[in-house]
Amino acid sequence: MDETESDEQLLCHRCVTDTFLSAEIIKKGKSGVKRRSYTLEQIADRVEEAFEQHFEITNDQPTEEEYWRQHVDKKSAYWWYQNGESLPFLLEDIGGIP
Repeated sequence: MDETESDEQLLCHRCVTDTFLSAEIIKKGKSGVKRRSYTLEQIADRVEEAFEQHFEITNDQPTEEEYWRQHVDKKSAYWWYQNGESLPFLLEDIGGIP
Protein backbone atom coordinates (compact mmCIF):
# COMPACT_ATOMS: atom_id res chain seq x y z
CA MET A 1 0.00 0.00 0.00
CA ASP A 2 1.42 3.38 -0.87
CA GLU A 3 1.46 6.22 1.62
CA THR A 4 -1.36 8.15 -0.07
CA GLU A 5 -3.96 5.53 0.91
CA SER A 6 -5.91 6.31 4.07
CA ASP A 7 -6.99 3.88 6.77
CA GLU A 8 -10.60 4.42 5.70
CA GLN A 9 -9.87 2.27 2.63
CA LEU A 10 -8.83 -0.68 4.80
CA LEU A 11 -10.84 -3.44 6.42
CA CYS A 12 -9.13 -5.07 9.39
CA HIS A 13 -9.36 -8.72 10.35
CA ARG A 14 -11.53 -7.91 13.39
CA CYS A 15 -14.12 -6.17 11.20
CA VAL A 16 -14.61 -9.32 9.12
CA THR A 17 -16.61 -11.93 11.03
CA ASP A 18 -16.05 -14.70 8.49
CA THR A 19 -13.38 -16.83 10.20
CA PHE A 20 -11.74 -18.00 6.95
CA LEU A 21 -11.35 -14.49 5.51
CA SER A 22 -10.36 -13.01 8.88
CA ALA A 23 -7.60 -15.63 9.28
CA GLU A 24 -6.39 -14.91 5.75
CA ILE A 25 -6.20 -11.19 6.50
CA ILE A 26 -4.16 -11.92 9.67
CA LYS A 27 -1.79 -14.09 7.66
CA LYS A 28 -1.49 -12.10 4.42
CA GLY A 29 -2.78 -8.60 5.21
CA LYS A 30 -0.70 -5.48 5.48
CA SER A 31 -0.05 -3.90 8.86
CA GLY A 32 -2.36 -0.92 9.17
CA VAL A 33 -2.33 1.78 11.80
CA LYS A 34 -3.91 -0.59 14.34
CA ARG A 35 -4.34 -4.09 12.88
CA ARG A 36 -3.52 -6.26 9.90
CA SER A 37 -5.85 -5.30 7.09
CA TYR A 38 -6.84 -5.77 3.47
CA THR A 39 -7.69 -2.93 1.14
CA LEU A 40 -11.25 -2.77 -0.12
CA GLU A 41 -9.94 -3.87 -3.52
CA GLN A 42 -8.37 -6.99 -1.98
CA ILE A 43 -11.61 -7.76 -0.13
CA ALA A 44 -13.60 -7.30 -3.35
CA ASP A 45 -11.26 -9.65 -5.24
CA ARG A 46 -11.58 -12.35 -2.57
CA VAL A 47 -15.37 -12.01 -2.40
CA GLU A 48 -15.64 -12.18 -6.19
CA GLU A 49 -13.53 -15.35 -6.24
CA ALA A 50 -15.66 -16.97 -3.51
CA PHE A 51 -18.88 -16.05 -5.30
CA GLU A 52 -17.63 -17.50 -8.57
CA GLN A 53 -16.72 -20.77 -6.81
CA HIS A 54 -19.78 -21.18 -4.58
CA PHE A 55 -22.76 -19.29 -6.03
CA GLU A 56 -24.66 -18.89 -9.26
CA ILE A 57 -26.73 -15.97 -10.48
CA THR A 58 -30.47 -16.58 -10.59
CA ASN A 59 -32.94 -15.02 -13.00
CA ASP A 60 -34.09 -11.57 -11.96
CA GLN A 61 -37.19 -11.85 -14.17
CA PRO A 62 -39.68 -14.69 -14.68
CA THR A 63 -39.40 -16.87 -17.75
CA GLU A 64 -42.07 -16.55 -20.42
CA GLU A 65 -43.88 -19.59 -19.02
CA GLU A 66 -43.71 -18.28 -15.44
CA TYR A 67 -44.98 -14.89 -16.55
CA TRP A 68 -47.90 -16.54 -18.36
CA ARG A 69 -48.78 -18.68 -15.33
CA GLN A 70 -48.83 -15.63 -13.06
CA HIS A 71 -50.49 -13.02 -15.27
CA VAL A 72 -52.52 -14.74 -17.99
CA ASP A 73 -53.78 -18.00 -16.48
CA LYS A 74 -56.66 -16.79 -14.28
CA LYS A 75 -57.00 -20.22 -12.63
CA SER A 76 -53.39 -20.36 -11.51
CA ALA A 77 -52.36 -19.40 -7.99
CA TYR A 78 -48.72 -19.31 -9.12
CA TRP A 79 -46.63 -16.37 -7.93
CA TRP A 80 -43.09 -15.86 -9.24
CA TYR A 81 -40.29 -14.85 -6.91
CA GLN A 82 -36.57 -14.68 -7.42
CA ASN A 83 -34.67 -17.58 -5.88
CA GLY A 84 -31.61 -16.97 -3.79
CA GLU A 85 -30.33 -14.24 -1.53
CA SER A 86 -29.50 -10.61 -2.22
CA LEU A 87 -25.91 -9.44 -2.56
CA PRO A 88 -26.03 -7.24 0.58
CA PHE A 89 -27.27 -10.24 2.59
CA LEU A 90 -24.52 -12.48 1.26
CA LEU A 91 -21.82 -9.92 1.95
CA GLU A 92 -22.92 -9.06 5.47
CA ASP A 93 -24.46 -12.23 6.84
CA ILE A 94 -22.55 -15.00 5.10
CA GLY A 95 -19.33 -13.15 4.19
CA GLY A 96 -19.02 -11.38 7.50
CA ILE A 97 -18.31 -8.05 5.83
CA PRO A 98 -20.10 -5.04 7.33
